[in-house]
Amino acid sequence: MTMWKRERKHFRYYVTNERKQPHIYVEALGTPSASTEKILNDRGFKFDHNKCMYAAVQTNELRLFVAHDLDKLFNYDIQLFFNTEAKKELYTPDIQEIKDICYHFKIYKCYIDILNKDLFKICKPGSKSLLATYNTNSKTIDVFNRNKLQESYLYNNGKVEKISVEIPAPKKKKKKVLTEQQQINKMLEEFPF
Repeated sequence: MTMWKRERKHFRYYVTNERKQPHIYVEALGTPSASTEKILNDRGFKFDHNKCMYAAVQTNELRLFVAHDLDKLFNYDIQLFFNTEAKKELYTPDIQEIKDICYHFKIYKCYIDILNKDLFKICKPGSKSLLATYNTNSKTIDVFNRNKLQESYLYNNGKVEKISVEIPAPKKKKKKVLTEQQQINKMLEEFPF
């Protein structure tokens, strides 16, 4: 049984080439909401616990539906876990902004911690590895990879836009100052004998 993988925005799907009954598998990238699960169940998908994917017998109609229409219908329950201090400092609009940010960066499960009154950490739950920081005052997002700053973004009315950063010019190396003896040695090396 050969499987071909296709990457979509919210899920991966796998098409098999079995002779008698080809299958189609849908692997959600995160936690799908109840409405998405209902859509999949209505179309004949059953959850295959061995493969941890939704499976259905492949038909041409079903393949076209998954390839073109399912992405538009996919909804997510973004799961946020809060540090108690962070929960006290965040307001309802801030929580919605964090959800929008998580959705943009495809983070469907995260732990929110506080650095100071306006700066919040978005971490992986369990490992608490830093994914991003969000400043509720300036609406800036810094994205990290292995705790190193990668890129900065700006949150603006539900949209996340990249901030272009100017790279400073490389510094010129200072000329090495030679001692008197080194200067004499250099002159002797250059002198043709």
